Amino acid sequence: MPNAEDERLSHAVHLMDSEVTLSQAAAVCMVSERALRTRWNKRQADRRAYEAGLLRNEWDSLLSAVRGRLLMIATDEGLRAGAMLAHRAATVDHRGRQVGQ
Repeated sequence: MPNAEDERLSHAVHLMDSEVTLSQAAAVCMVSERALRTRWNKRQADRRAYEAGLLRNEWDSLLSAVRGRLLMIATDEGLRAGAMLAHRAATVDHRGRQVGQ
């Protein structure tokens, strides 16, 4: 059994991928259900974004709240377009210039 909480959470997520319930995985790996639910939800969100064709660096660069709102978009095309716009908006300053220039 992994010792660090992060490793135990990763192991619990792996168990959930193998059809183990959240409660069972949390108990086996000795992690809180709340922490595991948070990790699982992030994993599912990341999976949807990548399956929709989003680049990992663009998706990861968005704030958590922005990713959450984007995930409410029903279609993959809408999710992809919204994420691309949000990423571009995050890289432009108030004068319309690329950040870092």
